[in-house]
Amino acid sequence: MSQDLYPNYAALKEARKEGTDYKITVLSEGRSTDFIAIAPHGGKIESCTSEIAREVASDLCCLYLFEGTMRNANGTLHITSTNFDEPRALEVVQNCQTAIAIHGRRDKGDMETIYLGGLDQQLVKILATCLNEANFKTQIGGHKFPAVDQANICNRCATGGGVQLELPKTLRDSLLIDHRARGELVLAIRGALNSHIQLNSDLRASASKISV
Repeated sequence: MSQDLYPNYAALKEARKEGTDYKITVLSEGRSTDFIAIAPHGGKIESCTSEIAREVASDLCCLYLFEGTMRNANGTLHITSTNFDEPRALEVVQNCQTAIAIHGRRDKGDMETIYLGGLDQQLVKILATCLNEANFKTQIGGHKFPAVDQANICNRCATGGGVQLELPKTLRDSLLIDHRARGELVLAIRGALNSHIQLNSDLRASASKISV
């Protein structure tokens, strides 16, 4: 979508009704805040992004979904990630160390490649490795979704740097019906997140030993 109908959440809220046109899910109580999976364009806005985010979070880590639920024209509910300022999203994301945002993109001649972006370049590289090992194609840089703006919802986390995955529509359509493939995608993402958490934990432990 080249231009959003609503420039921010306040404008959307004024025109649309929560519970009828869209719904918001926030799951954080009793969950780890090491990371949060988010789908700010979930439901019928960008298909399959809610499903992936929910399965990545499982019942362990935090989850945020903004889902279009209208009969049609759900694309009008799209608020670009740098303007996505829904209050519950901002609150839960900033209370988590790392955010991983699941998005959908148009194929634009490429039906397979997952574009990776975000300010946490370490995690971006780990994700690329894990996804490639699971036979998913990825691209870091050289695409139109770098997600390096600090205002991007994926970078509003406690560390100031998250990651964004942009999945093409053909791949998302396939993942909706191919539960095995979706499971492999989710496992690859979880594996990357676990590796990232462990790596940072090891670095903190090493820094602590050096400072003693």
